[in-house]
Amino acid sequence: MSEPIYAPGDLVVGRYRIVALIGTGPTLEVYRAEEITHSDPVALHVLRPYLAHTEEVRRQFRNQIVASARLRHPHLVSVIDGGQSRGAIFQITEYVGGGPLEDLLRERRSLGVAESAALGRDVADALAYLHRGGFVHGEISPTKILFREAGSGQVVLSDLATRGLNRERFATPFAAVRYASPQLLYGAPPEPSDDVYALTVVIYEMVTGTSPIDGQSVEEVRAFRGLRPLPSRPELGPLNEVLQRASTPDALTRSSAEELRDALSELAQDVQPFRRPEPGAAPTLLSSPPPPARSSIGFHAPRPDEVVGGVAPTRLTPTRPLEPPVPPVNQPVARRRRPLRLIVAALLVVLALGGVAAWKLGWLSSTIPTPQVVGLTLSEATQLAKSDNLTLAVTREEASSSVAKGVILSQSPSAQSSIPAGGTVSVVLSAGRSLVTLPTTLLSKPCATDTATLHGLGVVATCPPSALVHSSSVAKGLVVQIRYQSQINPLAVPTGASVILVVSSGPVAPPTTTSTVAPTSTSTSTSTVAPTSTSTSTVPPSSTSTSTSTSTSTTTSTTTTVPASGTVAVPNVVGDTRSQALAAMGSAGLYVYTSGPGAGTTLWKKVVSEIPAAGTTVKVGSYVSLNVTE
Repeated sequence: MSEPIYAPGDLVVGRYRIVALIGTGPTLEVYRAEEITHSDPVALHVLRPYLAHTEEVRRQFRNQIVASARLRHPHLVSVIDGGQSRGAIFQITEYVGGGPLEDLLRERRSLGVAESAALGRDVADALAYLHRGGFVHGEISPTKILFREAGSGQVVLSDLATRGLNRERFATPFAAVRYASPQLLYGAPPEPSDDVYALTVVIYEMVTGTSPIDGQSVEEVRAFRGLRPLPSRPELGPLNEVLQRASTPDALTRSSAEELRDALSELAQDVQPFRRPEPGAAPTLLSSPPPPARSSIGFHAPRPDEVVGGVAPTRLTPTRPLEPPVPPVNQPVARRRRPLRLIVAALLVVLALGGVAAWKLGWLSSTIPTPQVVGLTLSEATQLAKSDNLTLAVTREEASSSVAKGVILSQSPSAQSSIPAGGTVSVVLSAGRSLVTLPTTLLSKPCATDTATLHGLGVVATCPPSALVHSSSVAKGLVVQIRYQSQINPLAVPTGASVILVVSSGPVAPPTTTSTVAPTSTSTSTSTVAPTSTSTSTVPPSSTSTSTSTSTSTTTSTTTTVPASGTVAVPNVVGDTRSQALAAMGSAGLYVYTSGPGAGTTLWKKVVSEIPAAGTTVKVGSYVSLNVTE
């Protein structure tokens, strides 16, 4: 391990005195320091040398310090200053001495629903502030959620200056997937919706004491999180619905930070900011010793000696001497009844345990909460319902463009609503996408003919002016190609899909040559010839060459070459409606294919993002990917 950059007592830029090294991470060394003028405690973050040697990292760290210094929010760590000393770049922030949420969870193991909702509300409020300013935190976890010192105890988010610098962040499968959204697991850049997803995982861990790591490998976790929201748990209570809305696999339907904050506010019992509980705020039965330090989120059921505190039995001492028993006189010996008493006691225990089990299974209760089965496969939902002594019934199947075949689309009653014990949960199952087989006779037909044919099959077809290509085999005005998203001449497309019919503009026009000969002959009776010769060679930018010669005969020859097709800047269509976006792309001579809710159909309403970005120079006729939403 390398030596620390600073030692206690060192003075940084003549203003900050080092007090102690707090910790070392993959990207930073963090010191407690004090501002010597006012003796205010501060935290000094220094970029580690192996990263500071890279100019790109140094520039990114500097830029993020400057950007973070503008942020002011009660639940964000304030950035105070930044600079360079001994060749190292540093950042000064307020000192937050209450420790991270991870430490609190080691002490308490879990928090109640109201406490977790209040803490989550404050963090979501900070995230909403960041997202409105165009920032993404990108590293939400219990180690990044901090508490101010005693007297305040308010929760704050760590600063942003290190985001994206930790190149070892995904060094292990657990670190890669623990708080990652489905989009991050597939390599997408961080977005505000990823912050929301990570916060839902943190809240889930705070209440349940366990981590929703669902699988033994990164691939399994990717597959699981890409299909369904976080699992429901009884101890989450009303938080189940809130967390599931904020952890949907589709980022476009996921709650925003503002929506999550508002939903958590309704569940938090205290409108005041969450404050870190004082040590000993939740004593255990018989003053049991503190639990062992936890190595990660999650815990095993405590042993009996941990629950009761391991208190040894106490021997009772009589307050007066016991008198010797008086032997009975001529009395019959009573029969021993101890075995009968033991049998009765055993029966009572069995009945009590049976009653508890029956109550747990809902046999003694008129209603129980309905489990969440939306997003599960039919087999998974059947097993879950069976464990709650419920029956699952499939009412029908519906085609879906976004939910895989065999996955439950909706349920009745809804999750967490009351259902009679032993009742039935009705579900609608996804049949996947309904496909339409395209006729094989569409090519070499007029656009109007194919448009009418496809309309009758439930497919929307357009022939935009930009979708023209030269063809030496298909006559001008006839369809030469069918395009659906990135597919060319597909065999089938989903019902309601939108396809582009590419029309032939005829063969490529050859270079045009114009030759004009204007002979002139002049003769006089004196047989005098006055020849004149002029030669001009000019090649202007329009690639036109002209040569002229004049004498007793004059010849003019002109050759024109058709210029090659050019490039165009991608128009900005983010936020545009479907018609606006298609019109803009068509005017630019660009094709589009879509992804997201309603992609490939006429159902999508708005463009969320585009690739390549607006302003990028591309060749005319290129494709632009539009991320859309319904």
